[in-house]
Amino acid sequence: MLSKSIAFFFVCVSLVLSGCTTFHSQVTAKKEIYQQITIDPHVKDHLVKIINDSYGPGDKLLNQLLTSDVNVEDHGSFSVISARYITPTSPIKIQTQIDSYCRSERGHLVNGGCELRTNPIALAFFYKLSGSLNSKYVSAYDIDFYAIVPKSADQSDVLGLAREQGYVSSVDVKKQKRKISKKEKQLAKKKAEYDRELERQARLAAMQKASIDTRAQVLKRGTKVCQVSLDHVVVGYTEDSANGKVKVLVNNKLIWDWPDNWFACDR
Repeated sequence: MLSKSIAFFFVCVSLVLSGCTTFHSQVTAKKEIYQQITIDPHVKDHLVKIINDSYGPGDKLLNQLLTSDVNVEDHGSFSVISARYITPTSPIKIQTQIDSYCRSERGHLVNGGCELRTNPIALAFFYKLSGSLNSKYVSAYDIDFYAIVPKSADQSDVLGLAREQGYVSSVDVKKQKRKISKKEKQLAKKKAEYDRELERQARLAAMQKASIDTRAQVLKRGTKVCQVSLDHVVVGYTEDSANGKVKVLVNNKLIWDWPDNWFACDR
């Protein structure tokens, strides 16, 4: 009994260690991926410059009077840039400038995230920008800008915060498309099965109606009749009828059956 307990203990320890080894391997692989990421220390300054340059002549003074200037908050592994201001520069133009800058960083924008082409799980930055016409000033826009810029290769916090702000990576987009495609195929298959069943039921209903419509012929000797069936094509001839039943000759065999299982046909 003691030897069994010891053996069970070692099995449990082995399972735990196996789980720990797997987890450690995943963590190590993740660190190796992050170590391959090169962070441009000038991204934050460049984004701030884009926002500052989007102010029109005299707008900097106006914004200092009405709202706060561009705000930059530095955190452990990332920086957050936020700004609310009024400008004659359209939101589309600002977005175009940010898109162009992302490309200069060898990235491409996906749902607000500037993903590095060399490593699609890494971001040069993430941003959100909204703009609407100002209700008081002609040809002016109210701009609301928000950006997250990583400061270190480990982007766990950056990606988590970006996802909270609506970022969906290109990798996740592809996964979602595959899931949708798989679901669409399953729905198409179910629809095809449903349509086939509807067709079967329609054929059955047509034969049952024909049985009612040709009942007098079915009971008449010499009538060529077909069986009401979706599974087999059975053709015979009426030999006799009595007591509400019909005698049908099928393949040289006589069958007594209910007439509603047959209909007059010309097959």
